[in-house]
Amino acid sequence: MSLGGVRIFSDDALRVGELLKMEFFLVDAPPVTYTAEVVWIERLEAGAPARFDVGLKFIQLEPEALSLLARVLGPPEEQGGEQGEEQDTGSKPDASKPPA
Repeated sequence: MSLGGVRIFSDDALRVGELLKMEFFLVDAPPVTYTAEVVWIERLEAGAPARFDVGLKFIQLEPEALSLLARVLGPPEEQGGEQGEEQDTGSKPDASKPPA
């Protein structure tokens, strides 16, 4: 998960470009509702925790929800970037394609 998107597992055969409305549930905080776009999908092998590995890009995240996620995820340097390095919140969540 990053401020730009999230990777999920799904048993549903989603399509790239499809929009999903989802919620995060956090301890001691109200649920965070967001809209995300499917940016990649890969079928997983038999025995995996789900049928598909899916990359979602946040496209509608209220400022309060963004602030809450930023607090949960920590400062940008703890999210994989170096201090002063611009964080990518563009067209993909964390990677341009699923892990090999």
